[in-house]
Amino acid sequence: MRHMLNIGGIDVGYGDVQVLWDVSLEVREGEFVALLGANGAGKTTTLNAVSGLLRPRKGTITFLGQDLARTPAYRRAELGIAHVPEGRRLFPEMSVRENLEMGALHGEARRKRRETMEEVFSIFPRLRERQHQLAGSLSGGEQQMLAIGRGLMSRPKLLLLDEPSLGLAPMLVAQVFQVASELHSRGMTILLVEQNVRHALEVCSRAYVLENGRIVLQGTGTELLANPHVREAYLGI
Repeated sequence: MRHMLNIGGIDVGYGDVQVLWDVSLEVREGEFVALLGANGAGKTTTLNAVSGLLRPRKGTITFLGQDLARTPAYRRAELGIAHVPEGRRLFPEMSVRENLEMGALHGEARRKRRETMEEVFSIFPRLRERQHQLAGSLSGGEQQMLAIGRGLMSRPKLLLLDEPSLGLAPMLVAQVFQVASELHSRGMTILLVEQNVRHALEVCSRAYVLENGRIVLQGTGTELLANPHVREAYLGI
């Protein structure tokens, strides 16, 4: 598998506050990689650096061999990086269909918008049923489906999922991870940020553990599920 995303030794912060120290990770084409850790570890900051919302103070980020240092966020979306943010960030006064259309504003995504929307509706039949309903009136689980669907509308090569299970009931959490697994089985490359460590490790190909802004562990999902530190710190075993 060829390398899709390479993060090499990045330091990232907000103003004078540094959040990430020398973070390196890679995602190969077709992989499902999880970035795990407690709240405040720097997971969302990592995704924001990849999607262009934050600029690293040092280090490199490359996507399909292209250095992204001077690439603005909108251009990264055109290159094939879709970021489904924490908290969904929908347009609540717009319909489900309109929110989906907002994900397909550039080039090929715009040209194939109708085809892609049918694909999204096949993955999320509830969105087809609710397509004329205001996004703000959906349930939490439906809003998360819509946020993921909007990301898919850009026809991404790499899907960044930030805490998709946050705030959902256990049954809906299982459904979100099932959807992520289905997307991966269809060939989607995914980088998942998640606090729900057990669920994430059960579905991912590989994972990294981030603590206090530094990568402290990495391995396959199976390896990390058996790791004593992971079991004690994150699984309560």
